[in-house]
Amino acid sequence: MKKYFLITVFIVIVCNIFGENISISGGNELKFIYRDVKDSLNQFMEDEFKFDLTYKNFRFGMKYIAELPKYDEFYPDTKLDSDKLISKWDERYLEFETDNFYIRGGTFEAAFGSGIVLNAYNNTDFDEDNHLEGCKISISFCGDDKTDELSRKLYKLFSPIGEILSIPFIFNEITFSGIYGISNNDLVSGLDIEIQPTDFLKIGFSGLNEKFEDSDSYNTKNIFGERVEISKNIFDAKIEYAENSKDFDGSALYGNFTTYFDKFTLTAVYKNYQNFVDRFSELPTVNYSEQPIAEYGNHQDLGYEEEGIQGIIHFNPSFENEFIVNYAEGWSFDKTVTQSDFHAEWLHSFENSSLTLQYSQLERFDDKTYYPVYYWSKEMKPAISYDFIANEIPILLKASFKTKLKNNYGEETTEYEPILQTDFAFGDYSVSIIASHNFHDFDEISEITPKVGAELIASVWEHSSIKLFVGSEEGGQICRNGICQNQAAFDGVRLTVSTRF
Repeated sequence: MKKYFLITVFIVIVCNIFGENISISGGNELKFIYRDVKDSLNQFMEDEFKFDLTYKNFRFGMKYIAELPKYDEFYPDTKLDSDKLISKWDERYLEFETDNFYIRGGTFEAAFGSGIVLNAYNNTDFDEDNHLEGCKISISFCGDDKTDELSRKLYKLFSPIGEILSIPFIFNEITFSGIYGISNNDLVSGLDIEIQPTDFLKIGFSGLNEKFEDSDSYNTKNIFGERVEISKNIFDAKIEYAENSKDFDGSALYGNFTTYFDKFTLTAVYKNYQNFVDRFSELPTVNYSEQPIAEYGNHQDLGYEEEGIQGIIHFNPSFENEFIVNYAEGWSFDKTVTQSDFHAEWLHSFENSSLTLQYSQLERFDDKTYYPVYYWSKEMKPAISYDFIANEIPILLKASFKTKLKNNYGEETTEYEPILQTDFAFGDYSVSIIASHNFHDFDEISEITPKVGAELIASVWEHSSIKLFVGSEEGGQICRNGICQNQAAFDGVRLTVSTRF
């Protein structure tokens, strides 16, 4: 409470000094969680307060978190201490920004290109905080800019280099970005240069240095990457390549090509990853399910060793209809691990409603040559959803039936998971109800209790809302009330009170 009081006093003083030239925004989120599990502690509380203060080109922000005790939905602790209170300043930053210059000190997120070389952010879906504490800077200018003093100075600086190399230094825009920060005792520094010679072409170069703890010493990893993006009226293309070095060399190659032909949009994607597993990198899965090529073993780590292709077809024969076909294959270099991923979708829009039919299929095979492991799985999931309005109330009805076949060490199993969902909203209230079942045989349907969960979102005041979930739900990607997120299986109650200002 003392910290909240000091922050409030600080805000009042600043507002009185700068008056109408300053703007303040932020919010507070209070969360109560009760889990119906056999742990030593079932109740958790978490409070998150943040605010942003803007004055001309300056911006200052903070986020404070208090947890009693630390709650991790993916790895719940069975020996929790009710006296252990975790409180910390999760974010503190000061930034300055103009049209051609940006600098931020404190907590920040950063990405180079599509994120293969660097993508440092807080992944709240999986409780992986890769925020950096340090400094981020970016400078950009145009080759023909005659008004900005910084652009003219940088242009004069680089023009002689082009003359010495007999290369005309002509471009539409060039951007230099640099970072230096620390995350969980890992020290990261990097530089990214993006050049746009013409309106349709972008070229980028990235370099990253990581120093991370390994037992009692620090190891170093260097990552270098380059990328090319082309955007024309009839097609878009991107190719990105990166290399790293630490004990052994690794590489990542990713490319996609999209062309537009009448009512068709055609996309082709390719990946080739080897020994490129890094927590600050985000590699595209190159499939619809966004799953690695294996469920177990080394190949469950995206980037360990894999190659793959993907093809996507969008067809819009009319305004009312849309067809999507998505197929991908992935495999290890020795072909002992393979994956096929298929998804088809038809969307039809009526005057006041829409109907969507979907079918997804994911098949994975793992036949290790050097280990006595044999694993095969196949997931099939048809789904239907209908979105309509009844008496001015928007309603979504959705049903799916997933079947998963497995053969593990010669033991064959079958698993069924039907799901029924309805979302509707009236006034300031939104309700989502999901019922799911999970069984191995139709004869045991009545013996297993289905999971039923309901979520209510209510706008109680102008800038405040309450979200209440009661019941049980399966893990994985959950979409309700227009928001999708990955989460673990849950039984209990979650209450969240959010306030914005």
